[in-house]
Amino acid sequence: LPHKLIYGLGGFVNNLLAAASGGMIIVLNLGLGMSPWLVGLLGALPRLTDALTDPLMGYISDHTRSKWGRRRPYIFVGAISAGLMFALLWQLPEGRSESFYFWTFLAISVIFYLAYTVFATPWVALGFELTPDYHERTRLMGVQNFFSQLAYVISPWFLLFMQYEPFFDDMVTGAAGLAIVIGLLTAAVGILPAIFLRKARSWVINNRVFTWRRINSSIHMIVSMSKWLVGSSSSRRSGLQARAVSYTHLTL
Repeated sequence: LPHKLIYGLGGFVNNLLAAASGGMIIVLNLGLGMSPWLVGLLGALPRLTDALTDPLMGYISDHTRSKWGRRRPYIFVGAISAGLMFALLWQLPEGRSESFYFWTFLAISVIFYLAYTVFATPWVALGFELTPDYHERTRLMGVQNFFSQLAYVISPWFLLFMQYEPFFDDMVTGAAGLAIVIGLLTAAVGILPAIFLRKARSWVINNRVFTWRRINSSIHMIVSMSKWLVGSSSSRRSGLQARAVSYTHLTL
């Protein structure tokens, strides 16, 4: 159970960053007066880099060999880097031009999503390697999904928090403060899977056994189905021949 909880906390961090990125970007329009179409571009352009960085990160992680494994070093570094860059992303000074905000936010966003990829891609892959048991993996993913969805329960309240006057003077200041909280939470919680989770030692051996069992089961199934089809075809031919003979006798 502790391993499921720790892996689930990684899912919470993963979705928290995604939810916060989409929910807080409205500050650029409401708080800094940026044009809505520029805000839309800032939400879309950094994500285009994921089309390249996600599979590349998967390839790098798959081919990494270290005493800490091929997933955990990236999860550790990625969680800290993503938390740091997310906090930095929202430390925007007031009174600057629209182009300054656009290019500054775009540049830091690209770096942030790169760090996010370094954390998220190996974390997802690690979940399938924690246990060779099918049912245990299903339970693991169930716990992970529960914690992951909690991020979307919390994130709708971010706008209220950023405008809470007892804490912040305005929305921009509130976004800066909230980003620091999220960044620290990301770094502190995101490194837990890297510290406490291990790839199952018996994974390779068991996976080979399971693979041969599946192959043998598939072969037996194919043979049984072939016999059934041959038997059915023979029965149908016999039935047709019998009906043909009966028809011949009737016509005669």
